[in-house]
Amino acid sequence: HLTLWKEGVHHRDVSPGNLMRYWKDGKQIGILNDYDLFSLVDDPGPQGNECTSMVLFIALDLLTEEGQHGKVKHLHRHDLESFMYVLPGFSCITRMESFYHRDCAPSMNG
Repeated sequence: HLTLWKEGVHHRDVSPGNLMRYWKDGKQIGILNDYDLFSLVDDPGPQGNECTSMVLFIALDLLTEEGQHGKVKHLHRHDLESFMYVLPGFSCITRMESFYHRDCAPSMNG
């Protein structure tokens, strides 16, 4: 996410449905996907201030009246705030899956 942001590609829609994970070498790897609402930093079009994501996961600054009218610049920290809202629930789902499917989860002991 940070690498793309620095290159001018802004995701702007961090939500549970846009996160995937897989196991590699006994570790979970997370992927942020679904870039259909992304914008480029120099793009004169919409800048992602529209309410395009699930409201539960949008940064608070962007939910203000100013944010909804495009007067708040979408910053990297806004996506990080969205991650903070998404990850606790994602973590609970992962724990529940490993509890109910213990035989399917890779061993964490190597």
